[in-house]
Amino acid sequence: AEIIEKALQIWEDEPEWHTFAAMMYQDAGNYSKAAEHLEDALRISPKSAHHWQLLGDVKLLEKDYHAAKDYFGKASDLFPENPEALDSLAQINQQLGEHQIAIQCWQKAAQLEPENPEYYVSIADSCLAKGDIDMATQVISQALKKCPDHPKALLLKAEAEMAIDNPNLARLTIQAAKTAVADPIPFDLLLIELDHRSNPHGTLTALQNLADTHPENSLVLNQLADYQIEAREFEKAEKNLQY
Repeated sequence: AEIIEKALQIWEDEPEWHTFAAMMYQDAGNYSKAAEHLEDALRISPKSAHHWQLLGDVKLLEKDYHAAKDYFGKASDLFPENPEALDSLAQINQQLGEHQIAIQCWQKAAQLEPENPEYYVSIADSCLAKGDIDMATQVISQALKKCPDHPKALLLKAEAEMAIDNPNLARLTIQAAKTAVADPIPFDLLLIELDHRSNPHGTLTALQNLADTHPENSLVLNQLADYQIEAREFEKAEKNLQY
């Protein structure tokens, strides 16, 4: 990075050199310096969708979500046929709770790459978040036709079945998924959540048993801590969250 900085003092109008410097600063965690170099690259080459996309990525790392949304939007405007730009724009809108906009972006991306199941899974995720269970179920079916053992699609399928109050079907989906996926823990957690509806008294015990088996899994520890807080076991929850 120091060498490139020296070179840029002599040839300051080299956008790719600014990009190289930005990537080095980003890897080092210096996001503000990375953003400065990408802004310089855009000053030289303002119609570069690639640089707008990279700047959005940096703003995302800085947790400046609204700025990231603006930059991803610019990249998508400049390169509307780029599914990667649409995916990034959709993801940031989903994080900001703008699920309908996210769905529209992923639908456009799916038109460009119809065989990619990830877009359908993401659409279903946002549909569930906004309470559109029927559409979520339809899109999950599309995703599973393309990839029958897709872990996220199977998880969303079970969540949709729980949302329509069909616990027996959800349980069958979870149990079948656990035999097909590489990481069954999200399904173990969902099964505990399902059991919690009929037997809330056994939830903490079930989560603690899972945490004993997987003591370094953040998903398990976070869910255990949530229920410990609900049970006013604050010291235990704090310990798990700190871990």
